[in-house]
Amino acid sequence: MHAFGQILKTETKLYLWDLPTLLLTVLLPAGILTVLGLIPSFREPDPNFGGQSFLTYFTPSLLVASFGSPLPQHPWGFAAALVLGTAALLALGLVIAAVAGTGSAQAMSVPLFMVVMFFGGVYLPRFLLPDVLADLGAYLPPGVQALLDAWTGTAPEPLHLGIMAAIALTAGTVAAKLFRWQ
Repeated sequence: MHAFGQILKTETKLYLWDLPTLLLTVLLPAGILTVLGLIPSFREPDPNFGGQSFLTYFTPSLLVASFGSPLPQHPWGFAAALVLGTAALLALGLVIAAVAGTGSAQAMSVPLFMVVMFFGGVYLPRFLLPDVLADLGAYLPPGVQALLDAWTGTAPEPLHLGIMAAIALTAGTVAAKLFRWQ
């Protein structure tokens, strides 16, 4: 356990010293949510979101306790979408780590992460994107559409979950083949 604690401490220091990564992964999403919360129409109930406000409908799961949002209405579907979306993102990151050096891996992975999250509907709701990009984003690894479906009471579409599982398996297999096991 001592080794794990030391690694955790070191990695936390490295993460906090890398200002661009810290800004992009922590402050950007929080800033976007804050700006969207300042727009009065996004705080009012909307029939398009089942009578919920935009912010209630799109509140990230980590902010549930802070704002008193309801828990997911379909918890098993939410868990499946969360696990598959996370596995797909992890597998894509492993592919980058397998083919790139340490410095270039971060330079490659952060922009890819930002693009996938943007099109997936994490940073900006997909209904604000052009239809083609919104349709594409429904199937991207974060699984935002599947998470939203489970959060609001319907089961995630099996196609969304299947595509995320296929991405996780394919990218994981490619990463294992390409990784330098030395």
